[in-house]
Amino acid sequence: MCQYSATDKNGIIVRCDLVIYFPNDPMGTDTDRSNWWVYWYNEKTGKIWGRCPTPKHPEYKKLQQQAKGQDLWQVIPKDKIVAGFESQLARLPELAKNFSEVFSSEATGQPRVRPDLEDVIQCVPLNNQVFR
Repeated sequence: MCQYSATDKNGIIVRCDLVIYFPNDPMGTDTDRSNWWVYWYNEKTGKIWGRCPTPKHPEYKKLQQQAKGQDLWQVIPKDKIVAGFESQLARLPELAKNFSEVFSSEATGQPRVRPDLEDVIQCVPLNNQVFR
């Protein structure tokens, strides 16, 4: 887990999230708590709101082609987000059912650092050896 700071086009930090990564391969049918995903947790709201597939995901390249971009996301609609960090981690397979289809930030301009700004949050640098 690490903190990720999103900046606007002027380099000003406008949002901080915790990024959660499970370095292990999937265990049995539990692919949600594995190295296939990076999760985004907003400390202010106390909620996991999004995730990005990593290059370890077996369909990563296919997802990039389908979403027409490199920076891939899934978000939870606001009405389906639940609070409670520990309970969310324990319930990731159930929570994962609420995520949207995979989309790319290049094609959609989402997710934004703040609703009133056009700046897009870029997923963590997945070319880092940690995610390979």
